[in-house]
Amino acid sequence: DYLQDNAVLVTEYFQNGNSTGIHAFGENAQELIDSYNPDLYLTKKKQALIKKLDEIHAVKLDMMTGGATQQEVDTYLIKRAAALAVLNNTATEYDLSVLQPEATANGITLTQLAAIIIQKANAYYTGIGQLAAWRAENKHRINAVETFDQLNVLSSEYIT
Repeated sequence: DYLQDNAVLVTEYFQNGNSTGIHAFGENAQELIDSYNPDLYLTKKKQALIKKLDEIHAVKLDMMTGGATQQEVDTYLIKRAAALAVLNNTATEYDLSVLQPEATANGITLTQLAAIIIQKANAYYTGIGQLAAWRAENKHRINAVETFDQLNVLSSEYIT
């Protein structure tokens, strides 16, 4: 029997001299059981760190949009396509219906609005690519970890 600080009781059961398994009860019981299997425990800790990485990725994406709603982000491709059509003199009535009201409301020309949209879209797309590369590189770093010491070093990078 083993009593952990967090009041988790762990007992390893034996039958005929062979372990029949580890049983734990209480808060954090599964984590304590997993710690008895270092490979499984390391895998679970790596998964938790990847989840933290994904959370940071999501926050960074949100920052790139200036906190825009998902509905607004969903319009980016449509507005970019319409802006390109305006700048290439190939705009349809639908392209104009997307951009003209916004240009009028902002007191600028359609061409000015189109240029602003393209500039912002290009910066956003570049940022998405850079952020995707950052996420992929860090996932590879986490998955390459073989020891808890290595994982602890990486973990300290993602504590915000």
